[in-house]
Amino acid sequence: MTAGFQPVGLRDFDAVVVVSATGDWGLDASQKAALLDFVRAGGGLVAIHGGVDANHGWKEYVDMVGGAFVSHPFNNHAWPLFPFPLRTENRDSPMTSFLPARWIRQDELYVVRNFSRADAEVLLSMDGERLDMTRIPEQLPPDRDVPVAWIKQYGKGRVFASTIGHAKEAFDDPDVARMYTEAIRWALRLSGDDARPHPALTEPRPGGPTRTGR
Repeated sequence: MTAGFQPVGLRDFDAVVVVSATGDWGLDASQKAALLDFVRAGGGLVAIHGGVDANHGWKEYVDMVGGAFVSHPFNNHAWPLFPFPLRTENRDSPMTSFLPARWIRQDELYVVRNFSRADAEVLLSMDGERLDMTRIPEQLPPDRDVPVAWIKQYGKGRVFASTIGHAKEAFDDPDVARMYTEAIRWALRLSGDDARPHPALTEPRPGGPTRTGR
């Protein structure tokens, strides 16, 4: 980012994909404004895994993405990739229509801060009914609602974010590859509808069988 990001170059693109570009990007004020304006004007943004763990001191970026990494308390050095039970909250979305209602994903998934369901439509979330959250309550939001993939509007632009994809092997999973491919298509307005925020699910939506992820 510090060497190659040129605001004028955004004119040549319809979307930006942030592939685990974690940390502070070191953009100056004009570069920051250019990226925000690009999305507000209708550009797409896809934030993959570490893209949700970036620019913590840049509030507007966090607001645009919809949330920011605060911890990954289920993962540790002994168990770097944890088998998370997940719920698919929207099986009408092209990003998640092929996934079962309940499934397992082995990954390093984040707990996020500054997230609101009033501003974003959650597509995937941790399944609190099947995940023991009692041992680390101080590291979780009070409502135990932990999104894993979501979409939102930012001005006229479309934003997709997901914490899936810690290890490069994650993208060998055809479901993960398809989710992000469809996310890019959605951000480009080639498929799907705009985000429609909804409250947290109290019951999983009906759907396909439970499946274990890679």
